[in-house]
Amino acid sequence: MTTATEIRRLLAPLASPSAFHLRISVGHDPRISPAHLLHAVVSAPDMPRGNYPTRSWPPTVEQLDGSLRLLTFSDDQILALLTAACTEDLAYEDQVGPWAPDGTSVGPWTPDIVRPILQQVAHLLGPQNRWWSNCVFPNWCFDTGDFYDGVERWPVTDHTFDRALIGIGDQATVTFLAFAED
Repeated sequence: MTTATEIRRLLAPLASPSAFHLRISVGHDPRISPAHLLHAVVSAPDMPRGNYPTRSWPPTVEQLDGSLRLLTFSDDQILALLTAACTEDLAYEDQVGPWAPDGTSVGPWTPDIVRPILQQVAHLLGPQNRWWSNCVFPNWCFDTGDFYDGVERWPVTDHTFDRALIGIGDQATVTFLAFAED
């Protein structure tokens, strides 16, 4: 079994098509740039479009490249960001829970369930994995668990809020894109 296949298996419960606030993509070629990996997600035909159609849609790879920053945080801090992306509503800063506000199921969105899965994904990416985001997080975000206030953002979708986290390891890649409307 390849690393990418194992990561896909682990993330399958999170990659439900009913997940209205999250898109996940797993790849097998770590030579692809973070912007190319994110572009494949934001330009997918099934990607929901946001409230601001006046922006160029989808953004180009070059536009995405200008929006991404290399994250220089510890593994535990990256895990906290990933957990928040998979469990919190970006617009309302609360847990998404097993049911969306409109009553549709969005999967097993609790930190206790997601965190061990994401730890395994990070482990499979290897010790030299690197992460990029369209957000810059002050260090105090990790002390408080508040990944909203003081965060500098470069939009990558036409949604009110979005957060991309792109991980590249030795033999696989993973792209998380959380988005929300207020």
